Amino acid sequence: MTFPMLVINRAADVKRREAFCDAAKGYDVTFIDAVDARAGAGVFKPYLGLLRDQFWLGGDIKPGAFACFISHRLAWLKIVDDGIDVALIAEDDSRICAMDWNGIGVVDLTFVNDRAGLWAPSGQVSEVLRAQANGLPRAFGGDGYVLTLNGVKTLLAQSQKDGIVCGVDWYLLYAGLDTENLKHRDVVAVPEVKRMWKVLGPRAPILNSRVAQKPWLINAKNNDSSINHSHRINIKLFRQAIENV
Repeated sequence: MTFPMLVINRAADVKRREAFCDAAKGYDVTFIDAVDARAGAGVFKPYLGLLRDQFWLGGDIKPGAFACFISHRLAWLKIVDDGIDVALIAEDDSRICAMDWNGIGVVDLTFVNDRAGLWAPSGQVSEVLRAQANGLPRAFGGDGYVLTLNGVKTLLAQSQKDGIVCGVDWYLLYAGLDTENLKHRDVVAVPEVKRMWKVLGPRAPILNSRVAQKPWLINAKNNDSSINHSHRINIKLFRQAIENV
């Protein structure tokens, strides 16, 4: 069993695109043109409605992180527009290591990247808040995950309501957590979840989520990204810059 692979890639990142293609020979790969935060405020004009007054509970935002979330949403929209039942979404700095298609599609969202496997080795997203966070990667990882069409529609609708208030990988994680019935001591185990708990509120999981027992993709440790190099800007000033384009 195979299904489409949508890979997020900026037009300027030709080497990343070529490296991913070399590792993904034989697979059905489509590249999603990522929003490039380095291109100026004008690229954000169509997505102004997703901007909120806070990002990670602060008044500043990294345009690169905003662009990253939008780029993932473009991949989700591609799934809806093309009527794709199940798709693998990857970032271009990930590399395929092993594919195991068995059982995929049974749940809405399956994380298949190596960083997620460190967070929830049991395969259950709910275990994230039960584990010791010390020493783990500081992100669950948007390197690679599998979404069903139902999962995509749910994410698109909810993220439209919530707006972009955090990193996309943590938003995906939060979508699969039952934070409605958690105690405060559970939430504070992971600072990012604590902040989302405050800004989005406790909620029942909107997606049936899990982590693949073995990673399909690993991060290539390429840190030359628009997110890492993006400056911080006050959200009000960022909004004004977009509106004035």
